[in-house]
Amino acid sequence: MSSPLIRLKRLGGQLSIQDFGRRHSMQNGVTEAGAADIQAFCWANKLLDKAVGSAMFEITLGNLELEFLADCQVAITGADLSATIDGAPVLPWRTYTINAGGRLLFGFPKSGLRAYLAVNAELDLPSHYQSHSSVAHENLVGALNYVVGKVFNAEQINQATMARGVARRFIPDYQQPLTVEVMLGYQSEDFSQQALEQLFFADYTIRPDSNRMAYRLEGPTISHTIQQLYSEGIAYGAIQIPPDGQPVVLLNDRQTMGGYPKVGCITRLSGSSLAQRMPGTSVKFEPVTIKQSGLQWTRFLRFFDGPE
Repeated sequence: MSSPLIRLKRLGGQLSIQDFGRRHSMQNGVTEAGAADIQAFCWANKLLDKAVGSAMFEITLGNLELEFLADCQVAITGADLSATIDGAPVLPWRTYTINAGGRLLFGFPKSGLRAYLAVNAELDLPSHYQSHSSVAHENLVGALNYVVGKVFNAEQINQATMARGVARRFIPDYQQPLTVEVMLGYQSEDFSQQALEQLFFADYTIRPDSNRMAYRLEGPTISHTIQQLYSEGIAYGAIQIPPDGQPVVLLNDRQTMGGYPKVGCITRLSGSSLAQRMPGTSVKFEPVTIKQSGLQWTRFLRFFDGPE
């Protein structure tokens, strides 16, 4: 039987529940979803000795207040959103104990965009296609019900671990210049050499209308000769080039199909870094092979004991 664990007291930014996302759902028109920053997500579960794919809170832009209704241990990773526990400042990439009646507040971003909050409990959450991930624009698994007063229940509270933190060498710096790795796709053959050189040598800027669906970039126009394409399935990280020639990088909440030309895909870990950048941030692209990307992703999953 579940019991109350957390009450949502204030919501000014964006809050969602995320896990690894939906596998084998896109052929049915249901988006993949999942944590936008998979690296911060996995570290939060690892700090609490939880299964790597366990669902948690993804907090975008902060301005959030949570009241804990039972004693709980939490892990906070990802962006520094000026968090406090009962008024005392706390840093991300560490675990903390919060007693019943305690308040966890997230202010505004100091570094990064999205924070992850895991708890040492098994949350009582709805699911769809074997995932708890919520998607606001599709109203999946109660995404629009995360309103002030909402109570999240726990099926059980696990034993707390010792206080832990992530070693400094593993903590990304979201204020560093960002270079995103790109695997060229089969449609890249329809882009001129000049267009590809432009992609890899130019600087692009993240536009304000970027979100979990897509990061829209602004910079030098990328031209192509493709006249017409049939719509096809969209892979994570696909770089679409619409008629205006401005790259659009499709992420977790992307549409399942699309017909714009795609020059390639960014790697999953590059997507995590991109999802932590604010509008106005400069972005560069660099090419990698599919083999290089695969080895990188395999090493990552093995480190976190994730599904391969």
